[in-house]
Amino acid sequence: MAGTAGSLAALPFAWFFLTYMGSLGLFLNIIFVTYLGLKSAEWYEKHSGTHDASPIVIDEVVGMWIALLFLPTTGESWVTWWFVAFVFFRIFDWTKPWPASFFEKKRGAVGVMFDDVAAGVYALILTQLTYHYWG
Repeated sequence: MAGTAGSLAALPFAWFFLTYMGSLGLFLNIIFVTYLGLKSAEWYEKHSGTHDASPIVIDEVVGMWIALLFLPTTGESWVTWWFVAFVFFRIFDWTKPWPASFFEKKRGAVGVMFDDVAAGVYALILTQLTYHYWG
C-alpha cells in the first residue's frame, strides 16, 4: 500500500514540473531525486538493517515520474492519460518483469531504486505507445 501512496504523492509534483519546466525539467528532477533516493536508501538500510522497507517510497516517486515524462498536463483527456500511466506503472511495479526483477533481488540502494526505474521505463513505453496510437 505504501508504494501506491508514494506513486499518488508523485503526481502533483510531476504536474508542476511538466507544466512549468516541461519534460526536460521533469527529467532533471528524476535524475536529482534518483540520486537522493540512492543516498537515502543507502543510509536507511545501514541504520535500520532492513532492505527496501515500506517507508521508503522515493523509488515509487521516481518510477511514476518516468512513466509520466512526456504526457500533457492540459486538454480534455490529460487526466485519463495520467491514470493510464499510473495503472501501467503499478502493474509493472507489482509484477516486476525483467530487469526490474533483477534489480529487486540486489541488496543495497541500487536494488531499492532501480526496480522502480525499470517499472517506470516499461510504463513510459507502454503509455506512450497507447497515447500515440489512441490519443
